[in-house]
Amino acid sequence: MIAAAGMSFLGLVPLRARGETGIATARPQPRVAVLARWIAETIVAMGIPPAAVPELTTSDSIWQDMPLLEHTVDLGLTGEPNLELLDQLRLDYIFIEGRFQSARWEPLFRQIAPVIVSSIYTAERKPLQTAHSETLRFGELLSSPEEAQKLIGATDAILDEHDKRFSSAKSPVFVVRILDDRNVMLYCAGSLFDAVLAKFGLRNACRVASDWGFLTIGIDSLASEPDAWIIHFEPPTEGPLAANPLWLHLPAVKAGRLTSIPELYSWGGLPTARRFAELLLERLPDGLTG
Repeated sequence: MIAAAGMSFLGLVPLRARGETGIATARPQPRVAVLARWIAETIVAMGIPPAAVPELTTSDSIWQDMPLLEHTVDLGLTGEPNLELLDQLRLDYIFIEGRFQSARWEPLFRQIAPVIVSSIYTAERKPLQTAHSETLRFGELLSSPEEAQKLIGATDAILDEHDKRFSSAKSPVFVVRILDDRNVMLYCAGSLFDAVLAKFGLRNACRVASDWGFLTIGIDSLASEPDAWIIHFEPPTEGPLAANPLWLHLPAVKAGRLTSIPELYSWGGLPTARRFAELLLERLPDGLTG
């Protein structure tokens, strides 16, 4: 049942292979370990839950909202994965993030299983476009090209809704995560969220760029665009905002040009892009008119 839940993550179904009798049979799934969240959510959406991930049971685990297998193995810390345990799992592949995991771990991991190095957050700052091509690559590697195409098609179908909803929007948009009573994480060019805004024809009010797609700035900096809307991820509590004069005096907050959305992982892949797009369509008014 848990495996089926993973397959339904984006409404996809597992690919079937036909044996000599012509009867459809389930293809054995590749056994993979994944050390990056965006890669894991991509292959889960293709119906291939990873056999192992790091930091599965920590209190602030990034995997809590992902439908993994009941017997998915916890590899320990991301920075110090259990190599002996990896070796015991008889893996087909180990997937790692290219920008901060490959230099140290790739040589060691290659002694255990073939290593797939991938990154969509690069100096080119095209995470959505790169996520498309990497999803196709994963589909070929994991013998699931149809699932990869379905994931891309399902994501593109949502992203193509912009003509119906936001074609008349004039206001720019800030996308932020509240850090404390004075600072926010501001998503800029290079982020997946910026790429979705661009697909919807919405202008990011942040005018700078970053390879990782975010900046940490003071809350008062959000007053730099008086006509902007603010989209913010819901904080654990309303404490940082409810009685915060810096926040309450922002033009967008005073004018009611404010939308909160549920928590999303900052550096996700196509499933995160799709969910963010769905939330914008669900919670932003047509044309950003309040």
